[in-house]
Amino acid sequence: MPTEAFAARLRCRRPSGCRRRGGRIRVKRVALVLDDHVRPTLALHGSLFAAGSRRGVQSVAPWATDIGGGVRFLLVQVDGQPVTAQTISCHVTNQIAIRLRPCPGRASASFAAATASLPFRQGPNVVRVCAADYATTTAANRTCTHRRVRIDNLCPVSEVAAGATLGARLRRDGNRAIVAGRVLDGGGRRLSGVAPLTDAEGRFRARIPSGPSREVRVAYWPSTAGALERYLHLDIPARPHLRLSPGHPVHNGDRVRFRTRLPGPAQAWRRVRIQVRVGGRWLELRHGRTGKQGTYRARYRFHATTGRRTYGFRAVVPKQRGYPYEAGRSHVERVTVIG
Repeated sequence: MPTEAFAARLRCRRPSGCRRRGGRIRVKRVALVLDDHVRPTLALHGSLFAAGSRRGVQSVAPWATDIGGGVRFLLVQVDGQPVTAQTISCHVTNQIAIRLRPCPGRASASFAAATASLPFRQGPNVVRVCAADYATTTAANRTCTHRRVRIDNLCPVSEVAAGATLGARLRRDGNRAIVAGRVLDGGGRRLSGVAPLTDAEGRFRARIPSGPSREVRVAYWPSTAGALERYLHLDIPARPHLRLSPGHPVHNGDRVRFRTRLPGPAQAWRRVRIQVRVGGRWLELRHGRTGKQGTYRARYRFHATTGRRTYGFRAVVPKQRGYPYEAGRSHVERVTVIG
């Protein structure tokens, strides 16, 4: 409960008692230290936190309450960088509170966030809003709330604003991925002329650059108020590059060296298996982890081959935490052994 008052009591300490009644107490100056261990509560409002991507100038409207010393500060950060803050007016003189609750129990603010300026960046941003109560030191109670906000100031606003439906899908074209879809109006009719990718049927098609697994975002801005968006997940299998040396036939007693290089990013210290094709099955021959540069090296000495025989080898990379690829394997490399 908030502290709103204090009491003073006069006691008689004479063994014989105090005969005069009606004693009074006059309090002229009191210095108190109040312990406040309750954090403020905080709610976030404003267009910046609306669903979907944001662009241009957006509003941030925090609302805070506190049952202790009251709300003193409201501040906004983006990706760890301070953007703006507001100090709430309180009953304070010479850094000393002159009320048991010096600051208002409720406070709000409205900030304008220019998303096209730093520290905002294109893509996902973490917006952190905090409320702090009153304290004479830096030990004020603080409550912070985080929101993940996607900023898109690069995608152009369409000159054709009648779009109501956006459909998109991913498909394969050999080793490349393609995103394709269509924009329709409110009646389900084709919407042509949407820049920069749609044709006369309202369809669009674009190749996805090579790289790791990722989320693909397709957006159409009929106006600055909001976008139609679709999020597609592109799963890419790892394609390690396996090299064998020497590149000529070898004999029993000779060694073959395996060098496997993984695609980036985050290719360091990843598990790799070397497999050999024997009797119609793939058997594990070697296993280990890549080095700092994403390369795994191993060796094998042949000792029991009879006649002339060709072996097939491949590198296999399992799916693993922190590596942005699905499980995959290399092309088969072969070596001929003469017994």
